[in-house]
Amino acid sequence: VEFSGAVVLDDFALRAVEVFLQEVEFANRAARGRGRFFRADVVLFDFRLADGEVVNERVRGEYPQLFTSASERRAVFAVLKPALQLLGRHPLIALNLMNEPEFLALPVAKAIARIESGRWADIGFAGAGKAVVVRGTAAVPLLRALGEDAHVRVVGAGRNRAQKLALSSLSVAEVDDFLLDLRQAIAEVAPEARVTIGWTDDRSALENTLRLEERAGAAVTEVISFHVYEVPVNPWHPLVLTRADFAAMGLGGREIRIGEWGLGGLEGTATI
Repeated sequence: VEFSGAVVLDDFALRAVEVFLQEVEFANRAARGRGRFFRADVVLFDFRLADGEVVNERVRGEYPQLFTSASERRAVFAVLKPALQLLGRHPLIALNLMNEPEFLALPVAKAIARIESGRWADIGFAGAGKAVVVRGTAAVPLLRALGEDAHVRVVGAGRNRAQKLALSSLSVAEVDDFLLDLRQAIAEVAPEARVTIGWTDDRSALENTLRLEERAGAAVTEVISFHVYEVPVNPWHPLVLTRADFAAMGLGGREIRIGEWGLGGLEGTATI
């Protein structure tokens, strides 16, 4: 996709999707030969898309208009529909609308709650005009000063990088609109597609799925997906819920999937 006035999807991109799907089918046949199976999640967008942070050497997130302009967003999704159709109609693929969208726009009250609960005990924040980053509970007064309507984003969330918060120009509502528009674009070309969202952790998956589907007035995802890193001891992505917790909130009929274990193992996870 080229962001240069016009948006296009070239033939090479579609051929690459077709080759990828052939590789997925090959992997599944090989797994079946061992009495197992293979499935793939395709992450369509990453939360760093709009925050200007370098994702890798060649990709920098710099497209906030996808969240602030409904017309530009729909134009991009319209161009992507041939790829969404190929991926969404494939029985071995689940489409992940976005990886960790709450890290792009998190209400300041939720950030404070995570710090005060100890889950983000060492996260840093620098207030407006301040170069010095303060960490943990020392950051709470600066965050409160932003006002209850403010949003923050997570910067440097990689495993080997320092984590800190920064003021976000986007709101949860704008990110939700992005997710719902993308979900609709998929439904138009692949109504049978399995769709998920890569929420940051299990509690986030529960709360945000309910909020997003209340806004949509309908089910949005067939798969409840979230991340757990460095289990079982982990202040960033702890595993605290069980299937019964999801069932109690009306989500018990969905597939519940841990999308990434990070550096940890399966120790202490029998209750999920």
